[in-house]
Amino acid sequence: MSGDKEKGGHLRFRPDIEGLRAVAIMFVVLFHAGVPKTGGGFLGVDVFFVLSGFLITGIIVDEIAATGSLSLVNFWARRARRLLPAATFITLVVLVGNAIVLSPFEQITRAETAKAFAVYGSNILFAVRSTDYFGGTATRDPLLHTWSLSVEEQFYLFFAPMLLLLAIWTRKHGHTLFRRNLTVATIVLSVVSLAGCVLLVRRYPVIAFYILPPRAWEFGLGALAVLLVGRMPRVNAAFLELVALGSMLGLAFSAAYLREGRVSPLGLATLIPTLCTVGLLLSGGTARPTLVARGLSLPPMRLIGRLSYSWYLWHWPMLVWLREVQDAPSLKMTVAVAALSLIPAAVTYALVETPIRFSKFLQQHARYAVGMAVFLAALTYGAAVYAVHHANATLESPRMAAVMAARSKARVYEDGCQVPLLARVSPPCEYGPAKNDTTVVLFGDSHAAHWFPAFDSVASLRGWKLVNLTKTGCPSVTVTLNNLGRRYVECEDWRLYAIDRIVKLHPTMVVLTNDRVYNIVLGEKQPLTDTSAVARREWHDGLVQTLTALAPSKSRLMVLEDTPQPGHDVPRCLVKYIDKPAACDVSPRRALHPGMAALERHAASVVPGVTYLSMNQYLCDATTCASSRDGVVRFADKDHLAVKFSASLAPLLSQELTRALASQLTAK
Repeated sequence: MSGDKEKGGHLRFRPDIEGLRAVAIMFVVLFHAGVPKTGGGFLGVDVFFVLSGFLITGIIVDEIAATGSLSLVNFWARRARRLLPAATFITLVVLVGNAIVLSPFEQITRAETAKAFAVYGSNILFAVRSTDYFGGTATRDPLLHTWSLSVEEQFYLFFAPMLLLLAIWTRKHGHTLFRRNLTVATIVLSVVSLAGCVLLVRRYPVIAFYILPPRAWEFGLGALAVLLVGRMPRVNAAFLELVALGSMLGLAFSAAYLREGRVSPLGLATLIPTLCTVGLLLSGGTARPTLVARGLSLPPMRLIGRLSYSWYLWHWPMLVWLREVQDAPSLKMTVAVAALSLIPAAVTYALVETPIRFSKFLQQHARYAVGMAVFLAALTYGAAVYAVHHANATLESPRMAAVMAARSKARVYEDGCQVPLLARVSPPCEYGPAKNDTTVVLFGDSHAAHWFPAFDSVASLRGWKLVNLTKTGCPSVTVTLNNLGRRYVECEDWRLYAIDRIVKLHPTMVVLTNDRVYNIVLGEKQPLTDTSAVARREWHDGLVQTLTALAPSKSRLMVLEDTPQPGHDVPRCLVKYIDKPAACDVSPRRALHPGMAALERHAASVVPGVTYLSMNQYLCDATTCASSRDGVVRFADKDHLAVKFSASLAPLLSQELTRALASQLTAK
């Protein structure tokens, strides 16, 4: 790997930077393997960003100092030789591995990631998807880690032309003015980027996490380090030793304590590892290495540093595949697989990365290297398109028809009536023939929306009007949630809007139903409702608060118990066990939560005139909650009812609603 120290206007080899790359990759790998006390290991990526800024700025400044200009073709050709061969090879391996390990559903989604990565846009894809890097289904994407590589490539694409324009502008005034203007421009852009990052992370943390502009300041710190490193020989050696030691301790502190959940994964806290990286780059920038620099320059550290790129590419897919083939693998197993991923990394480095990177032909013919980059991008994209075609062909076979049907969405999604995360109001969303004066409101989150096909059928059968008020990740229960890395104020606003609309509408009946599992914000903690007594009590009180707020509507209020939650993606499971679907069934003990049901039943009893209804006797018997029966798949994923099955429950739901309404009238 190239060094990053100026000497007489030229870069020279820096073995300590190879060791620093080793530190960064070990942070990331240990974090991904789930090793305790490495919850901030994801910040190793931020270390890489600073190193990239240092390396790339050093290369460009050196070329401009020597020639007065910059060949963009040569620059991009060097980047292509360095990064694309290994990335292409491993992406192709991942697509093949996905076809073996993942279900066709996941193969399609993951192939979309590969298509985005082929043009180095996977970070944008994850931002558009509102992908949670730290949890959810995204952690099963073997190419999730490519977001950082896409950010780097985008930096290379824009930064080099910017410096070329700056060099042309200052050409008549010499290299000194170029460096001075570059310093000022880098400081200004970095400050703007950091300020934008801090502001953006409060409301749109997913965008701030994945997109280049809020990350640009990290590359900027590396660029500033290049411009300052030449002055380090003038600094007291003892002081540099202290800076190096403090910086290394700061990196260790970041990896151990700056974990997601305790601090924002992006923002001012990120200054700690990034500034520590700058400290190590500067303190190592003298002819006499510091003690820390000598430690980083040890052969084992340098070896890992050389393999860091390939190891980064390999370790995550192997960990994802491990978790696919083995439920909840042990820590020893994940660490072993993460360590073993060094073997294919070393092979890739030796047989793919190094030969192409140092190919004399490609070094002498930059345009061919750029052409190779285009070809490899097209190859990756084409392979991803074929992977989608192959997975679709599997799913379109007749034996998969029922499973495919289960993935369809209720029409409230197409109509925009299952409103998204950032929405604060709902469209009219009125359904049914409205042949009489009965109006029913379905109010809640996506677990209310999955009941829509049943309620829609009942409304059509009985001539009712049905109003759908449902929102993604937002229960009708009055609780404070954290979503998108911040307080979910859109949910609170939408809930108040929905309650106000219901009160003004005066419907005949309001049915509230929700997912039972949420992280409730309680001070600095966010406990889960199904594991915390305090959070359950907050849920109870929040339900009472919502029901009380709805009382002025004069409606008949009903709380519908949440449906069973298999805990695994049922269609995906059924594809895997297509010949023995019972393998995807779960026990009521696992799928139901009688404690939460009792809690909600008690909350309903506190408010006069509220009915509590459970339909789960039709979904589970004493021993089993079936995943499919009579050719109908019951669940669309791990916790939502499939549209066809929901609609099939309409006669039973109509019967239960009639019974509940009759009992209310009798009580009056």
